[in-house]
Amino acid sequence: MKKSRTLLLILTIIFLIVLDLFGDKILSGDLSGLSFIILNFRLPRLLIVLIAGVAISISGALVQNISLNPLADSGMLGFTSGASFAIVLLIFISEKVTMPAWTTFLYPAFAVIGACIAYLLLRGLTMGKNFSQLRLILSGLAITAIFQSLITILQLTLNSFDFQKLAIWLTGDVWMTDYKYIFFLTICLFLGLLVLPFFFNRLDGLALGQELATSLGIDVEKTIKQLFFLTLVFTSIGVAAVGAVSFVGLISPHIARSLTSFKARNRLFYTGLVGVIIMLLADIIAKNIISPSTLPLGFVVALIGAPYFVFLINRKV
Repeated sequence: MKKSRTLLLILTIIFLIVLDLFGDKILSGDLSGLSFIILNFRLPRLLIVLIAGVAISISGALVQNISLNPLADSGMLGFTSGASFAIVLLIFISEKVTMPAWTTFLYPAFAVIGACIAYLLLRGLTMGKNFSQLRLILSGLAITAIFQSLITILQLTLNSFDFQKLAIWLTGDVWMTDYKYIFFLTICLFLGLLVLPFFFNRLDGLALGQELATSLGIDVEKTIKQLFFLTLVFTSIGVAAVGAVSFVGLISPHIARSLTSFKARNRLFYTGLVGVIIMLLADIIAKNIISPSTLPLGFVVALIGAPYFVFLINRKV
C-alpha cells in the first residue's frame, strides 16, 4: 500500500510537471518557439517552484514536530517574516550603495540571519515557566507584525520598480529565474536534506513528548536548537525562492500524516512530495486562470490552503 501511494504521488508530480511545461501549447497546437519559451521562462520557474515546495513543506513539518503544535508553521512563528525582512534590507542597501552582481547570492544567507533574529526574539518571549502553545503562537504573530512593519518602511523608500517587484514577491511569487541562482539554491537545499537524516530518530523521540524523549537518552534542549536552526535554513531557502508563501508548510505535513506511518523518515519524505504537488498545482493555476497574465503564486496557494486550514481548526479546536 505504501509503495503504491509513493508511486501515485511521484506519477502525479511527473504529470503536473509535463502539464506545467507543455500543457497550454499542446492544447492549442501552437508549438512555435516552444524550446525557447521552456528553456528561458518555464523551466527556471518550474525549478524554483520545486525547490520552494520541498523547502517550505519540510520547514513546516519540523516546526510542528518540535513544538508538538499541529497548527504551527514558520510563517506563524515569525521566521518567514524575519527572512523576508533581511532580504528586503539587502535590496535597500543595494539601492543606496553600489553592490556587485553576485549580491543576489547573499539572499539565502541574509534570509537565514533574519530568520535567526526572529527565532531569538521568539525564544526570548516564550522562555520561562509561563510557556504555552497560545503564548508561542501569539508571540510569533507579534514578531511577524514587527517585521512586516519594518518591511513596509523600507519598501516605501525604494524606487517604483523595486517597490512593485517587492510587493508581488512579498505575497509569494517567483522573482529570480537565473540558472546560476537556481543552482545555488539547489545546493543549499541538497545540503539541508543531507543533514536531515541524522535527526530522524530524535524527531521520533520528540514526537512522544520531551519527558519521554529525555528518558530515551535524547538531549532535548540541544536537539531542539539544532532542529530549529535546520528549520530556519529550509524556511530561508523557501523565502529566497518564492517569498512569503503561506499554508504550504502548514497543510503538507497534515496530508502526509494521513498517507504514511508515524516515523519521521516517512513523514518528511511524503511531506516534501505533497509540498511539491501543492506548489505545482498553484503554479499551473496562477499561469492559466487569467492568461496571458499571471497571478502571484502565494495568492493561489492561499486560495487552495485557506479552506483546508479552516478544516484543521474546526477539527483540532
